[in-house]
Amino acid sequence: MNPVPMKPVVEMIRGYHTSDRAIETAKKVLSQMGKECIIVNDSPGFVSNRVLMLTINEAIFLLQDRVATAKDIDKIFQGCFGHKMGPLATADLIGLDTILFSIEVLYESFNDSKYRPCPLLKKWWMLGCMVKKVAKDFTYINKNKYVEIFYKLMNEIQFKIKAFLAKFFGNHDLQPDEDIFALGFVNSMFAMQLVLFVEQEFNISVENEDLELENFRTINSIANLVERKSTNLVQQ
Repeated sequence: MNPVPMKPVVEMIRGYHTSDRAIETAKKVLSQMGKECIIVNDSPGFVSNRVLMLTINEAIFLLQDRVATAKDIDKIFQGCFGHKMGPLATADLIGLDTILFSIEVLYESFNDSKYRPCPLLKKWWMLGCMVKKVAKDFTYINKNKYVEIFYKLMNEIQFKIKAFLAKFFGNHDLQPDEDIFALGFVNSMFAMQLVLFVEQEFNISVENEDLELENFRTINSIANLVERKSTNLVQQ
């Protein structure tokens, strides 16, 4: 558990081949560190993450569905259950990227829809939007403060787009500003596949007004469309 120096309890995982001797040795080491251990069997997420990530993900669904504000959601958990922090403040402390990756592992491991990542969480992560701690609501700090994070994520978006286009253009090393239409491989089937890829990969909806050639002419223009559409969805 983090932060390690402040947590008196350790979740110890017994693997399939873990011997009793190994468990006893680990217990002694933890005892010398002043830690109590709780032994659980090996399973994706173990106990803590399997429950916590599901709780945080559902709290974000509540926010997305406008059931309550972030402040009130956290206040209920603090006031009604005696939690020191609410699930959304906890998510802010842990980091939205860690939350998303953890819930995705659970979703893939159990193939259970209850672990489906909240779309709002995926939008937050993709845009690199940072959430203020103990805010009245989940309010985004000025993106310019996190310009390094933002450009890193934009590079990841461009990389995914380039990988998709490589299926059509073979060994051609397509550059970010290179005109796709000038390469000669453009037809209605390609256009439909490209739009479908953008919608599914980046969880956005491409509307009729977005279907302008300039929005799909280069890798950069497609990435800018994704960023613009995602920003609009988050602001809504």
